[in-house]
Amino acid sequence: MPHKNKDIARNYRKIWKQNRRKEDKEYATIQNRKWRDSNPKGYLLSRARARSRSENLPFNLSVNDLQMPEYCPIFGLKLEFSNGRNTRPDNIPTLDRTIPSLGYVKGNVSIISMKANRLKSNASLKELKQIVAWLETKILQMEDISIILKEIDLVDGSTELLDDEACATGACPIR
Repeated sequence: MPHKNKDIARNYRKIWKQNRRKEDKEYATIQNRKWRDSNPKGYLLSRARARSRSENLPFNLSVNDLQMPEYCPIFGLKLEFSNGRNTRPDNIPTLDRTIPSLGYVKGNVSIISMKANRLKSNASLKELKQIVAWLETKILQMEDISIILKEIDLVDGSTELLDDEACATGACPIR
């Protein structure tokens, strides 16, 4: 039965390789975190270089071109990398392209917080202004609704919202 021993040996090697890969991956993750924490500009730059290749965008940055602020220039959050796994906290530093279509070139990038970059995304200035205009309109509508609800409260002294049946019977104070 020599082939049975070969099967056992083959299985042993297979399991050993699987365990070794897992250990190597964990070790690499720890080493990557150490390098990221000791060299944040280099980390951001290497990730940007990889994105520029995959998205076919121009890239001409060096570590000296990046200015690492202590705080997010938009929201004032202290910028720091997270020690947690698979987390995207608002205050981690990210490399933002001011005009996304220009790529990662000198003068077109800034280091800002994840929160600011997530909100900005790939939006143009016009699109961001449209969002602000829409939000202002919605907030004004909400304020109008709250004024109406306060008027309803003043009319009948009730704090309950009126249902459609009350308005259908003519008991609705809003006319």
